[in-house]
Amino acid sequence: MNVLRGIPVVAVAVILVGTLLSGPLVPGVDFTKVRETEEGLGSLGSGNITISEATLPDSAVLQRGNYGAGTYRLRVPAATVTVDRYTGRPIISYGIDIDELGYSRNTIRILVNESESRLTIPLEEDDLDKGQLEAEEYDAQLTLLTRAGGNETVVATRNITVAVRS
Repeated sequence: MNVLRGIPVVAVAVILVGTLLSGPLVPGVDFTKVRETEEGLGSLGSGNITISEATLPDSAVLQRGNYGAGTYRLRVPAATVTVDRYTGRPIISYGIDIDELGYSRNTIRILVNESESRLTIPLEEDDLDKGQLEAEEYDAQLTLLTRAGGNETVVATRNITVAVRS
């Protein structure tokens, strides 16, 4: 037998055997490396977190849009938190609920290798249709919570007034 003719046959045999061994035919054999999440820190919301201080704003504003736009822009000041320590990849969530308008908005911050202990958590501005607004102010609730180790913990809540400004 010619040696050069045997090379493709051996290559095909190795590929076939490797495929069969690593497939579902033979349980317990896995040639793939276990993939860790970012830097071995675990999945989102894993670990734990200790917050010593949280500050929520006292008010928010619905400001009329420019140039006769039929919208109002919701502006909510940022929340601040002081994180004493954390492990894994805990999540901090900051949100507003305006029940009268059926409106809810949240933002999250995933902690990974944070160098600062005092964090600012902004809530992105949003537009609401002018037709939704009938009052000069609305009651709202701000909520700051953490998700870590399979638990959701409310860190702070505050009832505020959202003023509608033309």
